[in-house]
Amino acid sequence: MLNKGIYKNMPFIGFLAIIAMLYIANAHSGEKLMREIQVLEKEAKQEHWRHMSVQSELTKSSRSSIIENQVNDSGLEIAIVPPQTLIIEN
Repeated sequence: MLNKGIYKNMPFIGFLAIIAMLYIANAHSGEKLMREIQVLEKEAKQEHWRHMSVQSELTKSSRSSIIENQVNDSGLEIAIVPPQTLIIEN
């Protein structure tokens, strides 16, 4: 009697087994995706800090006093008189 019930419900048991396998596969793929997202977020933070560091160095090196020192080392002097605008009329 018990064997007849098991064989009768075999398609339903197979369906439940397939659903369970799909559920497990979905959970594993979700965890894998979360790990990839965490790695990419970490890389994005590192690149952001690298960008800020390079920007800070650029700002520091483009100060007028540092540029004056670099120009004086090459033999050029800073203009005392401001540049004049030439107007040409046709």
